[in-house]
This record gives sequence, structure tokens and C-alpha cells, in this order.
Amino acid sequence: MNNDEVKGYSGDLLTFDQRAGRYQQYMAKIDSKRFTTGLAEIDYHIRGVAPGEVMTIIAYSGTFKSAYLQNIIHQFATRTAMYQIMFSMEMPVEKVFEREMQIANQLSGREVERHFKALSPYVMDLCNKGKSNGGEHVIVCEKPRLTIEQIKKYVEVAQVKYSPLGCIGIDYLGLMKGDGKTIFERMAELSFGLKDMAKELQIPVILLGQVNRGYAASQDKEIEMDAAKGGGDIEAAADFMLGLFKHNDELYMKILKNRNGRNNINFKVTMDVECLRFQDATECELPKQDKGRKVVHI
Repeated sequence: MNNDEVKGYSGDLLTFDQRAGRYQQYMAKIDSKRFTTGLAEIDYHIRGVAPGEVMTIIAYSGTFKSAYLQNIIHQFATRTAMYQIMFSMEMPVEKVFEREMQIANQLSGREVERHFKALSPYVMDLCNKGKSNGGEHVIVCEKPRLTIEQIKKYVEVAQVKYSPLGCIGIDYLGLMKGDGKTIFERMAELSFGLKDMAKELQIPVILLGQVNRGYAASQDKEIEMDAAKGGGDIEAAADFMLGLFKHNDELYMKILKNRNGRNNINFKVTMDVECLRFQDATECELPKQDKGRKVVHI
């Protein structure tokens, strides 16, 4: 190995003092850049998603995972006044906006529709509340079937126009375009590619995913890490993993993976279903299944 090669590689070999210096620099700015959900008990355990890290949220259908993503992105935008970019590959931007209005104004979708159809004098107030609830600092891309490279290009453009960016939200992994003959190969390529993108851009990535067929067939089953549709590579590429599920008609969230501490912790979620607003999450033991109760899924 020649001197140039030694010099090139030696910069990546960090001594204790160099590591300490890097950590001190990291701590000096981490609080302003680490993504938090706004749900205090969950944030206490995961301590936020730092730049370069990925939090994956998997969920059964009917557990409002897209609404949850909007809730936490808008809350983070409100707290930090940083711009966030959300890729809505499932919902058109009109539906994304309607949900913004629901969450911000605590209205049902029907009420939002009625005000806008009738050109109600309250429309301006609704929009102002939406802006103040983080909407003014959220950028939405509704293009479907995006590749990682396309997402990266959009993020780079957003960084030029709306810097600094607080997080990248992706709804959802299964609708991205990737290589691979099987779903497992495609999910592996996408999961690790998104992790590489997060590290390269130094922005937290919040990623939605679905449960696999085995879990989807049993809607009231407690969610586990192996529930992710596409196999274990999704879990391996994530720094944090949350799961949304229902039990005895109640909504729960579970910390499935946590690089910063405990996992396998359940939280009972308080949510206003009419306005899609997530209000609180309280650590709890999962109650026993009420075998005589009929489960109704929304």
C-alpha cells in the first residue's frame, strides 16, 4: 500500500479522542435535528430519530397509519419550524390536504368537505389553523411508484428551496419501485437503499410499511417484528420500528425495535377517530382478549 492509500484510509480510523470529539459535536446540535413523535412516553424510550436514522412503522389495515404519519410530521414541523417532506404514494394530495384540515381543526372529513364546497367564510380560518399546525412547513410529493434515486432527487431539490429539512416521510414502502424478482428481494433492496440515503443526506427517514399476509389474516393479533411485509430485511435496515394494531377494539402501538433502549413495550393510544388526531400514548400491559366480543374494524 502506498502513502496516498495509507493517508486515504487512515482518515476513517478514529482514535478514542477523535470519537469523543465527534460525539461532543454531535450532542451540541442533536436536540434541534432529532425527530420526535410528540407522544411523550414513546419519545422517552426511543429518544428521537437522529439524522441518518430510519424509523419504520408497520401496521394492520384500519389502524390509521397514514394519519399517524401526518400527525407526527406536522407536530414536528410545528415544534421546530423546519420544513418536512412527505411522499404520499398512496393518497392524492387532495386527500392529504383534507386530512390536514381534519387534524388541525378537529373536524370530520365530512365537515371539511362541507365548508370547502360551500365556500364557507370559515375556510380562511381553517387554512390558517392548518398552516399554524405545521402545514406551512410540510412539502408533499404525490408522485406514485418512486425509486430511491427519484426520492433522493426530490429531497435534494427541497433542500435547495426549503432548507433545512427536518425529516423525510414515505407513505409507503410497498408502493415504491425497486429491483428484484420477488417481494423479498425488492423490499431488501429498498430498505437498505433508504437507510443508505438517510445516512448520505443526514436526514431522519420515517417509513410506513404493511403487515404480511399471515398477520393480515388475523386482525386482532398483537403485532410482532416478523409482521413486516417483505421479510426481516425491513427490520434489519431500521434503527427503530413501531407497530400499530388493535386489541379488543382499542388501538395500541408497540415499540418493536429500539437502538436506544427497551423494546417490546405496548402503549394504549388515545385518538379522535373523527378528526384523525393522535392525542396520547400510555405504556400498558396488553389486556386479555375478550373472547365473547365481536371485533369491528374501522
